Amino acid sequence: MRRLSRSIGVALSVLLLTSAPRQTPQAAERQPTTQPSAFARTIATQKRLNRYFHAAVVPKLRACWNRVQGAGTVAIEFTYARAGSGWVPERLGVHRSTLPRGQEAVALQCMQDSVRATSFPVEQGEAAQSKFVVTWSFPVPWPADASARASAMFSSKGGTGTGCDGHGMPATCLTCSNYQCIRVCIGKQECTQAQGGCFARDYCASGGLNGLAGGMVMY
Repeated sequence: MRRLSRSIGVALSVLLLTSAPRQTPQAAERQPTTQPSAFARTIATQKRLNRYFHAAVVPKLRACWNRVQGAGTVAIEFTYARAGSGWVPERLGVHRSTLPRGQEAVALQCMQDSVRATSFPVEQGEAAQSKFVVTWSFPVPWPADASARASAMFSSKGGTGTGCDGHGMPATCLTCSNYQCIRVCIGKQECTQAQGGCFARDYCASGGLNGLAGGMVMY
């Protein structure tokens, strides 16, 4: 009986092994891959733009920025046009400001001079769009520990504070959600609700020079 039980057990094990479905290499390739979360994509885009600002714009901006009086922030809307493999500045305007009246014009002139002849690369998947609108907040006066703030921002995973920069910067972009246009930190510049659908176009990003998205809705 003991020998018979052992034989039956071996037979069952062989049967289970041979009947179990095998995952072929092709089937393994078809398994869904983990995609970056909406929050992670937002942080990556904000760091990408901040690398551009810190590398290409800030070195020219800082001396002029000392002429801006008062204390607060100024959010500037940059419209970039696609030119070959790069996004180049087309026009600038003040989006919002907490500076004393008239000082936002000084800040805007400094920024116009500093972004001239700069660009950042067009990434894969962006070639179909012709515009990239970036609304970015800048502190006044320039922080004495600006370099330390920038280093902390680039090493951070985001998610602290409020707003699109962690300091209350409102979301300025749009995206479609359940066939409705909603405000987001990273999305599209234009959004239209129409019968049977929702349509968004042109890239858009909002954030700040030394901060990352905090508590706002993000795409």
